[in-house]
Amino acid sequence: MRVSDLIEQIDDWQTKTIDEVWAELNANTKQFVSDQWWSLLGIAQVIGEVNVSPFIAYLKSINLEWVATQAAGRGIPIGDVTINNILRNLGSTDAWLIAEAGRRMVTPLEFYDLAPDKDLVATVLIGMQLGAIKREKKVIASTRYNAYCAAMEAWDGDPDTEPTL
Repeated sequence: MRVSDLIEQIDDWQTKTIDEVWAELNANTKQFVSDQWWSLLGIAQVIGEVNVSPFIAYLKSINLEWVATQAAGRGIPIGDVTINNILRNLGSTDAWLIAEAGRRMVTPLEFYDLAPDKDLVATVLIGMQLGAIKREKKVIASTRYNAYCAAMEAWDGDPDTEPTL
């Protein structure tokens, strides 16, 4: 996905300002869902190494030791709706951070792994808007030229009725 593809998905992008397009590309409108199985190492990267053991102890204390066991083995699919909801409903900051790493709303730029570069968006938008104007003018010119050609074909040679372009 390119920046131009994202811009084309915005209603009436042809008439929007750079700031309006930028705002839409930076609104959290896409749902990111991780399809990876997260091990304790991945979880440590989210909540910090020092918080892993206390988090495991917390899971054991609420009879969710299986989550820690699974994370220590194959890993857990934190993007999965059920697992994600379990994590969100634990009432733990660490669990919430892990859940957010697996499923969250993100901007279109983040969703498609594009740099949030307003200058680039402005350059692309200006080029696209100019291209749209040129295409529109070419259609008008082509339509007018085709009508002129049709009128010339039908013209009877009378100078008073000669078609003009």
